[in-house]
Amino acid sequence: MWRINRSHKRDSRDNERGATAVVTAILMVVLLGFAAISVDVGMMYAEKAQLQNGADSAALAIAYDCAKSTTSAGCAAPTPVATAMANANANDHMANTNGVNIDFTKRTVTVNVSSKSTANPNAIQLAFANVFGISSANVPATATAIWPATDTLSTIPWTIGNCEFMASLTAAQKSSFAATGNFTVDPAKTPIYLRSDQTASYPGCDSGAGYAAGGFGWIQPQASECMSIPTSPPYIVDGWVGNASQKVLTWPSCSGLLDSLLNKDAYIPIFSTSTSSGINATYTLTGFAIFHVTGWHFQPPNHDGVNPPACLPTGNNCRGFFGYFVGFVSIHDYIALHPLPSDKTVRLIQ
Repeated sequence: MWRINRSHKRDSRDNERGATAVVTAILMVVLLGFAAISVDVGMMYAEKAQLQNGADSAALAIAYDCAKSTTSAGCAAPTPVATAMANANANDHMANTNGVNIDFTKRTVTVNVSSKSTANPNAIQLAFANVFGISSANVPATATAIWPATDTLSTIPWTIGNCEFMASLTAAQKSSFAATGNFTVDPAKTPIYLRSDQTASYPGCDSGAGYAAGGFGWIQPQASECMSIPTSPPYIVDGWVGNASQKVLTWPSCSGLLDSLLNKDAYIPIFSTSTSSGINATYTLTGFAIFHVTGWHFQPPNHDGVNPPACLPTGNNCRGFFGYFVGFVSIHDYIALHPLPSDKTVRLIQ
């Protein structure tokens, strides 16, 4: 009986040892699995860092070329530059350049790259994830750089209400603007007269949102810039009182503005709401209309263009610009187009 009990205890200990061995084996597999995953994840992180360095370098290099000249070799044919930079920053000197997009309006370069290896033209090979049926991984990276403007935008420090702006568009332009947020030039290029004086009338528009408070609409210029706007919401600017065109157009930073605009595209601020009038007027800007200027009537010497409106003989009570609309930019895009005076370097923005 004693021998039987002793044998039973021995069997129990053997079973415990066996169970422990099984659990240990299972845990070892799990631990090795985690270790394998860690190795592969680390490899992917390293690949991502190399690709990001390559994308950043490529975007900056192309932006520098575009800043020097948009017709330079690196700006006109950017893909070879991007490929060289991406490969140079990869430890194995292998990377895919999936696309280079240059936006000349916003002055930005976006470069997209991804992983590449000897065994796979579109991915890196993983060391241990094969256990789980995953043999490779595609790792992407993207970077966007911006180059500074060579000069300031031709922006008129004079604002019209959104209602007046919409009332001045053609039916086709209104439809396009409603659908896409932008529009193209009217093929007929029919001249219109944009007025913002105290006798202007736009059906359905009131003085709070249709035309400028007090009927004037000029914005107070700055010492260093004829037109300056805040770079963060709510984008409120101050107006000037009375016949401010005489003040603005003789302001040092605005001298020669009108002559520089003739037969060129200019940006006109659009406001959504206004408060008060005259020297106390404020305007909340919402975007900028791009207006091709063919003439103006503010003070002598005027350039009244073709078919001036009947109100012009009345003089000061009929002020405005002749021309036609060619597009619209949001206030965010305008800020990107028109960097701060201190912003004079090529830089990454994404």
